[in-house]
Amino acid sequence: MIEMARMHHDMSDETLLRTLRSIGFEAFVVHFALFTDPTTSTADRIDRLRRLTPWTEKSCRSRTGHAARIAAAGRIDDALALVASAGRVPDEVSGLARRLLIERPT
Repeated sequence: MIEMARMHHDMSDETLLRTLRSIGFEAFVVHFALFTDPTTSTADRIDRLRRLTPWTEKSCRSRTGHAARIAAAGRIDDALALVASAGRVPDEVSGLARRLLIERPT
């Protein structure tokens, strides 16, 4: 528990918001399962994103790295909460973020 609290402080709210914006609020939620699947390698994530999106390999690599930093800092729930409460995302996206937040294991 102490380690999670320490990790949480490794990423400020400002850094979380900037990192989430780098991924894209909608992209973080739509590809949440891929970004957070511990059984998928970084290379496989990048490859799958390349097939699923019009993004370049560099963009896929960047977004994957940003998502990994959010996860490593223990800020996934905070990121989902930001998307859920964002006013500039489609209702479907904020609704999905709320569902993911509720369904996440504690």
